[in-house]
Amino acid sequence: MTRRPKLGQHFLADEGMRSQLLDAIAPRSEDVFVEIGPGKGALTLPLLAAGARVTAIELDELLAQSLPGRAGKAAARLDVIHGDAAKQLPIPDTGRWRLAGNLPYAISSPVIELLIAAEPKPVDVHLLLQLEFAQRLVASAGCKDYSRLTVAARSFFDAELLFEVPAASFAPPPRVESAVVRLTPNNAAGAIEDLDLYRDLLRRAFGQRRKQLRNTLDFKGIAALAPYAARRAEELEIKDYVFMANELARR
Repeated sequence: MTRRPKLGQHFLADEGMRSQLLDAIAPRSEDVFVEIGPGKGALTLPLLAAGARVTAIELDELLAQSLPGRAGKAAARLDVIHGDAAKQLPIPDTGRWRLAGNLPYAISSPVIELLIAAEPKPVDVHLLLQLEFAQRLVASAGCKDYSRLTVAARSFFDAELLFEVPAASFAPPPRVESAVVRLTPNNAAGAIEDLDLYRDLLRRAFGQRRKQLRNTLDFKGIAALAPYAARRAEELEIKDYVFMANELARR
């Protein structure tokens, strides 16, 4: 496949890596998938072969048009949307759904934000991401990769880096390494009393992450939050942010 510079696409071409990804996903005939960036169908076709139904969203119009033809008879279980997954995430009306995809770095954050807002949440998510972005999703408090995105995503999903994918596994090879991450919904957000306030808290805390929270957040008069005043955004666990947000919400 020739490179498409405008879209910056890199297609997974290594059969061993593709098999490893499919083993991690373990598709079943009763599954309903949303796939982001199906390309030429390296993942789409095996999902269909397992008997699953797939809704694929593809930005490249020519690839979107050609994908049903590659699927053969299985195209009856394939819906292809020519669109931008960074702007829309088609959620099936089946209730139970799964998501998989190969995400360019430019749309990784917007897609995660759409997943955070999605209702119902997918049963699980398997994403092939730039390694740097994957490390941000799985980072622990105190690490340099720990960010607002880390806390926001992990307030709704547990994240696990399954395996790394070398650049040589793609055609054409990118200049960066990649990794496969699995996300599964958790109950952390269920304890948040005001989601809008929680999001604003994260934005303000990480907006100046090197400063003590006393300089970025207003804790005046809230004794329960005093122990956090001298801490920095990157030092706190998700449970700490939930606690702070709830204390602020009650006032």
